[in-house]
Amino acid sequence: MNVETPPPPPTEQWYYSRNGQQIGPVSRAVLDQMIATGQIYAGDLVWTDGMAQWQPVASVFPMPGPQPIPYGIPSYFDMRYAGFWRRFVAYILDMIIAAIIAAMIQLPFYLVLHPSLNDNEVLQQLIGLMVGWLYTAGFDSSTLQGTPGKLALSIYVTDLNGQRISFGRATGRHFAMILSALIFCIGFMMAGWTQRKQALHDMIAGCLVLRRE
Repeated sequence: MNVETPPPPPTEQWYYSRNGQQIGPVSRAVLDQMIATGQIYAGDLVWTDGMAQWQPVASVFPMPGPQPIPYGIPSYFDMRYAGFWRRFVAYILDMIIAAIIAAMIQLPFYLVLHPSLNDNEVLQQLIGLMVGWLYTAGFDSSTLQGTPGKLALSIYVTDLNGQRISFGRATGRHFAMILSALIFCIGFMMAGWTQRKQALHDMIAGCLVLRRE
């Protein structure tokens, strides 16, 4: 007597969304693996046939439980993204602080070394550029993970896994801000509506800005 082998169950096809971009389809097994390895976050949206609408991953699948992690590195559920206005105020504070530092550096050039350089706009811009770069990249890649302005607003910069970024990545993020500004500052405003509150320069550098409270 021949016994027919039952057909395998249909493979679920899933889609996930990140920063407004729909990705997929992927199988359930692949999706589970991506969740387990941190490639998909609790706040990312998923959808498959039969669902009325897109849902956050954490409301559809059990997420990995709390794991022993180094101090200061947030887990999936601990990631609280900093919104546009908090970041905007921090940026204004940092501009003021950086301008004061640049002025203090420029003062010896003007008063002591080369008084004739008072009208040299190229020198002023060069000093301002260097101060802005070293100030932002230096603080963001330090153990503080943020500039004084960010720390005042209780926000800090991480990579996509919530870990401290290198000076090189912080440098890339800093100069990518030029692109955010060139498109009528829309790159900055993207922090107000993207899924993980990322501005354009955050996406380019693979960074997140998180809240400590």
